[in-house]
Amino acid sequence: MIVVAIIGVLAMIAIPNFIISRQNAYRSTCVANLRQIANAKQLWAMSIAGTSVGTPVWADLVPTHMRNIPACPAGGTYTIGPMVNLPRCSVANHVL
Repeated sequence: MIVVAIIGVLAMIAIPNFIISRQNAYRSTCVANLRQIANAKQLWAMSIAGTSVGTPVWADLVPTHMRNIPACPAGGTYTIGPMVNLPRCSVANHVL
């Protein structure tokens, strides 16, 4: 019974840390995806005579400047947005 209690206490300490680590990994992956989208937007802008105006769509970026459409590991959706804005994720705290 004491062993079960010790294991329960250790689980109570460890599980929140695992959850926080997973959320941090999701955020890091999402930020890397947002950087990839931002770089693809810049490449797209340079390929259309170097203009920095306009709003690209996924068909403009994939497969020419990106291999595929990235997915947020936390289930969010990405908004490319106009050239003057950075791409965004719908999940809070996933910001470039």
